[in-house]
Amino acid sequence: MIEGYERAHARRKGVLQAIQRLRGSEPWDGYDAMGTAEITARLQDAPSGVVRQVMEYEQHHRQRQDVISAAERRIPSS
Repeated sequence: MIEGYERAHARRKGVLQAIQRLRGSEPWDGYDAMGTAEITARLQDAPSGVVRQVMEYEQHHRQRQDVISAAERRIPSS
């Protein structure tokens, strides 16, 4: 929510950089701008390392259950 406000209004570089550091690295360029359907479709052919990265990123930052579930289905259970 804060990031959306900053991007729409103040666009303070320091605040946006702090948000980015807290969020962590996107699994791939443009990830944060993608919708759930786009991400889950891309996961179908993604290597297992990328799938794990998506799952961890979602669990810690975005918390979109549909994406997490799609990633979990692609990772073999231990």
